This record gives sequence, structure tokens and C-alpha cells, in this order.
Amino acid sequence: MKNTIVVIAICILALSAGCRKTTFNGVYTGVVVVNDGCVNQVVECVGPNVFGQSTWVYSPLPGSPVYHHVFAVQNKCNSFTNPVGDTIHFKVIPNVVQNCMCIDVWGGPIPDTSVAIQLVP
Repeated sequence: MKNTIVVIAICILALSAGCRKTTFNGVYTGVVVVNDGCVNQVVECVGPNVFGQSTWVYSPLPGSPVYHHVFAVQNKCNSFTNPVGDTIHFKVIPNVVQNCMCIDVWGGPIPDTSVAIQLVP
């Protein structure tokens, strides 16, 4: 009888631990969609916490991929070197005045939404 009560108590604790909600710590996960150095950087947010332009197509050509929850990186002076396809973790930060040399050689398409971010290891 005593063992049965212990087993039931352990099962209840195990089940209730799985039901706890996790709190959002402000760190988002994204995938690099475009990285043209300081010219253009575009990130697609991947769940569970997402934001950004709901749909975006990089190229008007037929068959081009459609991205969801994307944004252009606002703070281009702090550009990252992650290649396209890399998963990154980041926090949204207030935009700061950019004072680096960046020449817009090719101003390719970017999403309407732009956000300043800081990578998180």
C-alpha cells in the first residue's frame, strides 16, 4: 500500500512538471535568409516566438521561396557573418545611430519590417 502511494505521487509530480508553461526570455531564434554583408541582411523568425513581415518573396521569379515572419536587420554596422541557412539566436535591441562605412552597391529587395538585433551565443 505504501509503495502504491509513492508510485502515484511520483506519477502526479512527473505529469505536472510537463504541464508547466515556459516563460519567454526575450531570445528569438531565426534563420539567415539573406546576408550580403552590411548591404542587406534578412532573418526569418522560427517558433515558438515570432514576429516580422508575415510573408515575403526575395525574388519575383516563378518558384522563388516564400518566407514567413521575416525582417531586415536595421543595425547593419554590427553585421554578422553567419551564412544563409544558419540558425541564429538574437535579442531585439533599440536602434542606434549607425556610423560605419557601408556602400549600397546593390540595394536588393528587403522586407518592409526592419529591426535592430544583437546575437546571443
